[in-house]
Amino acid sequence: MAIGESMQALGIPIGQILASEYCRTRDTAILAFGRVEPTSDLSSIVGLTQAEYDRRMNACACCWPSRPKPAPTPCSCRTSSTCAML
Repeated sequence: MAIGESMQALGIPIGQILASEYCRTRDTAILAFGRVEPTSDLSSIVGLTQAEYDRRMNACACCWPSRPKPAPTPCSCRTSSTCAML
């Protein structure tokens, strides 16, 4: 049974199904809910200008209760792949 079918069986309403335009997220949405509406607004936020970041956050504001924090800027404080950025 797909996730969407289980949610429907429990009486949980399923509204619009949005996913990024990447194959994996589209495929997951289709497998789980049987439908999807791809949108570039859910693609990676890394490297966006502030104006584009704000536009995407406003476009998707209905999808989450609080606004996600911008992706951290990569730092050069460490030479290893782990960094204690706070």
